[in-house]
Amino acid sequence: MTKTKLRLLLSLLSVFAVLAIAAACGDDDDGGGDATKAPAVTKGGTVTIQATQFESWDPHFANFAQDITHMMMVRRGLYHLDLKDKPVAAMAVGAPTVSADGKLYTVKIQSGLKWSDGQPLDASDFVLGIQRTCNPDIAGAYQYILTAVAGCDDYYAGGKKSAAEKADLLKAVGVRAVDATTLEIKLSIAQPTFPIILSMWPTFPAPKHQITAVDAKYPGALAAAVNGPFMPKAYTEKASMELVPNPNWAGAAKPNLDKIILKYIDDVAVSNNAYRANELDAVRANKVELDKLKTDFPKELNLYPGTRTTALQFQHKDPVLGKSDVRRALSQATDRVTLVKVVYKNANIATTSWMPPVRNGLKGGEYDALLGFDPAKAKESLKKAGYENGAGFPKFSILVVDCSECKLLAEFLQAEWKKHLNVEVAIEIVDGKTRAASHR
Repeated sequence: MTKTKLRLLLSLLSVFAVLAIAAACGDDDDGGGDATKAPAVTKGGTVTIQATQFESWDPHFANFAQDITHMMMVRRGLYHLDLKDKPVAAMAVGAPTVSADGKLYTVKIQSGLKWSDGQPLDASDFVLGIQRTCNPDIAGAYQYILTAVAGCDDYYAGGKKSAAEKADLLKAVGVRAVDATTLEIKLSIAQPTFPIILSMWPTFPAPKHQITAVDAKYPGALAAAVNGPFMPKAYTEKASMELVPNPNWAGAAKPNLDKIILKYIDDVAVSNNAYRANELDAVRANKVELDKLKTDFPKELNLYPGTRTTALQFQHKDPVLGKSDVRRALSQATDRVTLVKVVYKNANIATTSWMPPVRNGLKGGEYDALLGFDPAKAKESLKKAGYENGAGFPKFSILVVDCSECKLLAEFLQAEWKKHLNVEVAIEIVDGKTRAASHR
C-alpha cells in the first residue's frame, strides 16, 4: 500500500475571546475553513494526522471539538453542510417539506440504508437520536439547539422526575417515524434555520439494534455501528485510531483514502517535530513558532480562516468563581491584545464577545466597556466581590492540556492576574480527555 503524500501544517486564523462571562465551555467549537490550496490526494493510500483524544463516542453527549471532529468522520445526519454552509441531503432525500406555519418538518430518508455492521438504518434510528439528545440522563451539552422541538426542553428538565413521568415526557417529544423512510419533527415555534440543525451531531441517528433504551449507554468506539464515510478499525486510548472506508456508506462521494491514522498528540510542539521527521502528514501549526514555520515550510504551511472562539470556563458552583464580579475582574485584568501578540503571534484576533463580529454581524467592541482590559475597573470589580487588592482571595487553578500554546496562555494569565489583582493562580496540566471531562 502506498502512502499518500499530504504534507500540511494547518494554522487557524481564529478570533480570540478570553474570559467571556457567558461562555458555555472553552474552545468547544470546531472552527470552520478548509486548508487553502491543499495538495490533490491520489486514490488510495494512508494519511497520518494529528488529533486529540475524544472524551465521548456518544454523538448525543458530545461537546468538545475533538469529539465532534471524530463524529464527522464516521457519522452523518439527515443533512450535511456544503462549503458555503448550506444544508444538503446526506441520509435524507431532498429538502424537508415544511408546513405553512413552519412547525412541522417531514423528511424523506433514503431507502435501504445500512449501518457499518450491515444492520438496517431507518427513520426510527433518527427518532432515537433526537430523543437521546433531549434525554435528561444523557445530559447532552448541545441539547439547547433542539429547544424548538416540541417537548424537548420539558423532557430534558425532567431529570428528577419518576420513571413514569419521564416516560410521559418522552412521548411528548415531537419526533416520530411515520414509516421506515419518513420522519416527522414537530416544533413548538417556527425555526427557519432548523435544516441546519438537522446536519449537526445532536440529531445524528442512534443504532437502535445496539441501544435498546433511550437512556442506554452508547457502545464504545470499536463496537458502535456508524453510518459515515469511515469506520474505526483499531483504537488505543490516548494513542491512536485507524479509520477505514465504511462498506455501507450511502453517500455519493466515496472515500479516496484506504486508511486514516489519527495520532493523539496534545502538544503541537511534539506534533510539529513529528511532522519534521515525516512521521505525520498533517498537523496543527505551533503558533508559538509561527514565524519560523513560515520560513521553514513556506509551501506546506496552510493558513485558513475560522471563527472558533477560545475562552475560559469557570466553575460557577464555586462560592468565589460563581460571583460575576470576580469573573468580571479577571476579564478586565486581561490584556487581550498583548496576549494575542505574545501567545498566538497575532494569528488570532482579540475580542470580548463570544460570537465574533464576522459571524454576528455587529461592528465589534460592544462589550469592551464591561469586559475589556482596564486594570482600574478590574480592581474595583474585585473590591465589590469582597477581595480588595486580592486580600482573602483563595488560590485557584487554570486547567490546561499539555501543549506549549496552552501552557504559555496559562502563564500569561497567571502573570496578568497577579500583576493587576494580586491574585495567585496555579497551573494544572492534564491530558485532553481529563480536561474535557472536568467541564461536566
